[in-house]
Amino acid sequence: VTDFSQLFTDIGYWQNTLNNTQIFKFYSQPWLHYQKLPQSEKDRLITAVNFLKANKIAIALEFPAIERTGDELKICGRGVEGTMKTGAAQLVVSNIKEAGGIIDFIAMDEPFFYSRYLASTGYFHPTNKPCLYSNDQLATAIANTIRIVRSEFPSVVVGDIEPLYLLKGTAIQDYVSFIDKLEVQMGSQLAFVHDDISLIDQEWKKTVHPLWLLLKERNIAYGVIWNSNINDPVLIPQIKEY
Repeated sequence: VTDFSQLFTDIGYWQNTLNNTQIFKFYSQPWLHYQKLPQSEKDRLITAVNFLKANKIAIALEFPAIERTGDELKICGRGVEGTMKTGAAQLVVSNIKEAGGIIDFIAMDEPFFYSRYLASTGYFHPTNKPCLYSNDQLATAIANTIRIVRSEFPSVVVGDIEPLYLLKGTAIQDYVSFIDKLEVQMGSQLAFVHDDISLIDQEWKKTVHPLWLLLKERNIAYGVIWNSNINDPVLIPQIKEY
């Protein structure tokens, strides 16, 4: 987005939203990329952090939660959503800290869907083959990444984003089992789960309610990310009612 950096230099962009914004979520790229930032990018990040701090807006970060290690670097995970190279988490954390910021929230970028569910279905792409993890392996890998973040920002709140409406059969129960194992490994509760839903798929209602109930039992907040380029005067009211 060409005018993204102007968000933090021109208050006019916020005239209708500033008083109602409590959290601003960054993607880890390009500003917080898995490398030491050049000075120009550092300056842009410092400007953004200072603006958010001045307006008492917390910083959230959506980024891959799995660092590929060992043989995985050669055979799977490259370019797959939810994964990143070894050492990337520390670089992202350092970039935020050096800019004077604090990571208040982490939203994991769909680790279960790609590295557990989709990988188990036999999904394969010649250059983007997901690594297949058990729930125990996945929980351990993610917890290791979260420990890196908490080494600098111990109060960070951790949640997950997944396209859970796409899960079939017993996969919802498998996801809940993953959450249970992850919470043990992290030593803390998962704070929220955001369901990444495409409104083009009309089947989304079938999973939303049962998933919400399962998460409610565990005191995990459930939210929805609506993805659509449809401006439907009938559909939007139906979503709000639901």
